[in-house]
Amino acid sequence: MKTKFTALVLLLSISLGAMAFDKQSLAQSLDSVAQLQARQIGNVQVKQVRQINGRYHVYTNQTLGHLSISPALLDTLTHVASRELIGRNTAKVVLYSDGVELSTLITSIHRKRTGKGTHITIPETTPLIQNKSRAYSAPKGLDNRHIVIYGSHGIYYHQGLERWLWQRAKMFTTVEDLYTSGYTLPFLAPMLENAGAVVMMPRERDRQLNEVIVDDATANAGTWQQAEGGWGAIPDGVLFEGENPFTFGGYSFTKEANDTLTYTPEIPEEGEYAVYISYKSLPSSTDKAEYQVMHEGVLTEYSVNQQMGGGTWIYLGTFRFGTDATKNYVSVSSKHCGKVLTSDAIRFGGGWGSVARYPNQSIIENVPSAKENGQSKRKKQEQETVVLPREQAKEIAEVSGFPRWQEASRYWQQYSGVPDSIYNYTGSKNDYTDDYATRGNWINWLAGGSAVYPDGEGLGIPVELALAFHTDAGTTPWNEIIGTLVIYTSWDDEKNKTFPTGATRQLSRDFADYMQTQLVNDVRALYAPEWTRRRLHNSSYAESRKPKVPTVLLEFLSHQNFADMKYGLDPGFRFVVSRAIYKSMLRFNHEQYGTPYVVQPLPVKDFSIQFKDEKQVVLRWKERVDSLEATATPTYYVVYTRRAGEDWDNGQKVKTNELTLALEQGVRYDYKVVAGNEGGISFPSEILSAYKAANERGKVLIVNGFDRVSAPEHFESKDSTFAGFKPNHFGIGYMSEPIYIGEQFEFERNLPWVTDDNCGFGTCYTDKQYLTPIGNTFDMPSKHGKVLADLGYSYVSCSASSLDTIAEEYAFVDLIFGKQKKSSIGTEKVRTAYEIFTPQLRKVLTDYKGRLLLSGAYIGSEMFAKDDKAFTSEVLHYTGSADKASKTGDIRMLKPFANLEAQLVMEQNSKILPCESPDGLNPTNGAVRIARYGDSRIGAGIAFEGENKQLIFGFALESLEDFDTLYRECVNWLTK
Repeated sequence: MKTKFTALVLLLSISLGAMAFDKQSLAQSLDSVAQLQARQIGNVQVKQVRQINGRYHVYTNQTLGHLSISPALLDTLTHVASRELIGRNTAKVVLYSDGVELSTLITSIHRKRTGKGTHITIPETTPLIQNKSRAYSAPKGLDNRHIVIYGSHGIYYHQGLERWLWQRAKMFTTVEDLYTSGYTLPFLAPMLENAGAVVMMPRERDRQLNEVIVDDATANAGTWQQAEGGWGAIPDGVLFEGENPFTFGGYSFTKEANDTLTYTPEIPEEGEYAVYISYKSLPSSTDKAEYQVMHEGVLTEYSVNQQMGGGTWIYLGTFRFGTDATKNYVSVSSKHCGKVLTSDAIRFGGGWGSVARYPNQSIIENVPSAKENGQSKRKKQEQETVVLPREQAKEIAEVSGFPRWQEASRYWQQYSGVPDSIYNYTGSKNDYTDDYATRGNWINWLAGGSAVYPDGEGLGIPVELALAFHTDAGTTPWNEIIGTLVIYTSWDDEKNKTFPTGATRQLSRDFADYMQTQLVNDVRALYAPEWTRRRLHNSSYAESRKPKVPTVLLEFLSHQNFADMKYGLDPGFRFVVSRAIYKSMLRFNHEQYGTPYVVQPLPVKDFSIQFKDEKQVVLRWKERVDSLEATATPTYYVVYTRRAGEDWDNGQKVKTNELTLALEQGVRYDYKVVAGNEGGISFPSEILSAYKAANERGKVLIVNGFDRVSAPEHFESKDSTFAGFKPNHFGIGYMSEPIYIGEQFEFERNLPWVTDDNCGFGTCYTDKQYLTPIGNTFDMPSKHGKVLADLGYSYVSCSASSLDTIAEEYAFVDLIFGKQKKSSIGTEKVRTAYEIFTPQLRKVLTDYKGRLLLSGAYIGSEMFAKDDKAFTSEVLHYTGSADKASKTGDIRMLKPFANLEAQLVMEQNSKILPCESPDGLNPTNGAVRIARYGDSRIGAGIAFEGENKQLIFGFALESLEDFDTLYRECVNWLTK
């Protein structure tokens, strides 16, 4: 009776307590605090208030759980609830979100490591890959950590439409299937690798369109033995349903120390090629397989742990390869007598898609990832795959016709030997679902049998973190930023709330909070103060639910939203975003181990080369201070050297910001510098060049003033009816641009989305979708220097920002501006960059009385202010007359170059930087016109011959179809 009485009193107290308070008022008060923390999180709803033993238990919906909960925020919310409940701050209040006590959602970004299960640490093991030739280590970075990143979707075969198509709408010159690759490929993966991580991706990463595969059967086998069950040549180069190329052939093995297999590819075209290796993992496999990559005469050595990762393509690195077999090969050997060394095929380059698809007899409609939960429980017979005989499949199947790196992960996984139980999620009834659903399964397959997933079947690679990178976050009608949403899942397919290590899956929430906080803070500081923080969303998405390791799904921005994409098409912005993601991974990883971290430095600046004497040059550079990261300070530098005809060496470590190097006469040298510390190395500097001629005709100084990267120019009509990215304004990618597919052609904001093929405002062409357009390769001095060397001139080079005076020893100065142009970094309220004639450079040129060659596509149109025109007119003997001075790029040369023909490249391409908007120039103060544009007859260049000599062109010389000829004649005229 006493128990029943107590229960009755408790029920009455709960009921009375709940009835005594205004839930709506309490909800509004809590909501007012929540909305200051993040946007688009929904409104707080109070479901129940219970008063038990003097404590108030307030149960709310999911909204408060969408916030980054810090102790301070929890105190604020608790005090707000207390005032609403009893009118003062001293009451004991316990808040719940969706049934979870809010205090348990305080993430590790706000607290120290606590007890068991709140972190995940992996026992030390020999990592999958170690670069033995690198000149640095990263003990406080991510040395030997294994991380998976996957960028969005990829082109896929639609069973119902019976065609290959993109998974998202084609908008604002890009498509999400490629757009996220603009972060992961040029920026995020290299940052993680510079920090020492082993990075794996479920899609092809190499944009090289050529592909060469050398099988072990054709390598120099020596005493190696053969076994069945390895990669074999694909018949007709096409894979059909259910086929696995890693079952088509065999592999080689040996137990003898120093046995070597050498793979010599027949490279069709000199260029950058990714190297993928394959081998077999056996119980007695060596953990120290030695791989030697000879790339254009430079040797780079790796150690590979063959106890994990066997039976698929393993990315080793990207190198420059040429056609000389003696200077381009890969060999594998082992020094461990008694351990088994295996070797299968080695692949060079990414190539074109080779998986052929055909319609299934039955299909499953596309299911969004958030609604997919539970499909994995379908019975196997419901997922049976219809497999046609190869000869019959040939009649109806088709490959994508796209580069492999643009295809969805489903096809890369089949090509890479992944079991079809991993990638064929729907029994080939829906490739769209297979694509996103396979990624988490693939992570588990990689990690199966390792310390992170000991009971799983797989490759034994201890993956510690995974990121799914997306940008499908909605739209707003005008200029509101959508911003950043991060998704995690606190349960898996089996409803487990812990990882196989025993750690709680709430770690994924911690990881998500690290990432969202870092992203929002960095973007607001450096680009967009108005950037929106959205939800930390605990939801059932396959990419965050399936993995057995901490994983987040990032919806960073909306590729469908113009306000977001004004930032999102800027490579500089994508660098900042990628760096924020890298930093969040670094911090989260070290928090798990309770160890200090160090952030890798930013690239150096003010790089220069000067002659020290007839046999030596001095390289100098300066540290670039990171205003956001106290630990990102360089403690050393690495100088990389490339001799003409060779690839980059593996670097020389130095402690100061100066290095003297010898020059061998008659050999051209290129140099680049990275900054380093215990967290890893920075991105490289621009590439500078130097040369000492044996019979010198003179010395030349090449000045690089072209360091711009940018988004295409955008516009907005005053009445806001029209907006978009201007046609014929391509922007400039970093090195090359993986995201561009064609110009925007729908500019009316009110045009609605109909289908992904007809998506209204923002729709763009797809005529460039096969390209990887060239961007700023940061190596113009090398291009100019090659011609100078051929003419017998010695030369050195420097960045324009390093130039404070010009010595009299130079026969002339070659000032390169390319497509340099003042550009906004973020909103105009933040800052601008890439000014052509800085105050420092104006003073240098005013003081310089020697001979000058100057070229650039915006040197006229950027100089229309009164002071600017006075400078160019009086010092450089020209004024700008027009921008967009030519549509055809045809240049009619006049005296003294009347016998020459010149043609600019105007369209996007993968080889030559296009000059889509050249400037018109008029001569002043004794100068003469030496070139006109053929279509407009506007002046294209001027020459001045007085107390000094000047040649100045209103276009990028590097954009000429035949750069060498005109440049050679310019040098001859200036120096005669």
